Amino acid sequence: MTTVWDFGVLKELALVEQRIRESVVSEERLLTDIATYVIAAGGKRIRPTVTLLSFKALGGKDIQQAVDLAAALELIHSATLIHDDINDGGEMRRGRPAAYKKYGLQNALVTGDFLFVKAFGIGGKFDPDIVELTANACAALAEGEIRQKRHAFDTSVTKDEYVDIIRRKTALPIMAGAKIAGLLAGARLE
Repeated sequence: MTTVWDFGVLKELALVEQRIRESVVSEERLLTDIATYVIAAGGKRIRPTVTLLSFKALGGKDIQQAVDLAAALELIHSATLIHDDINDGGEMRRGRPAAYKKYGLQNALVTGDFLFVKAFGIGGKFDPDIVELTANACAALAEGEIRQKRHAFDTSVTKDEYVDIIRRKTALPIMAGAKIAGLLAGARLE
């Protein structure tokens, strides 16, 4: 984790990191190695930070639930980064070779799938509304990825189409984390 922000959740973010690292251990050593490589590359951890802040702001009590939720969302994000690099041919991620460049396309693809499965293994224990919100955010993200690929090098893409891609790939997953944390804290969606 490379975030320098505090916002009052550094202790909880450390727990999220621990939960992530524990969850990527596999009987298949190569999966562990690739997943650890991706996770250890760092990042700002915006999704877990927003999730934890939302949970605390709305009076959530069981911080371990929020930690698990934040870890699951970050695992999903990491999976999508692997798949994004494969899809758009990105050779570098966070100053290092993309996972598929270092470990091969098939191994990276399967590791992305592995991270998704691990995330849903953690997140699947929550209320069905939370699972559905998470699944919908993931589906929107996948749709955004396809739209981005379709419009690559398309100089006629409209501003609305471009903003829709950003909304699906970035804004909706972050917003979902805040909404889900709110539900977990006992708030109602309205």
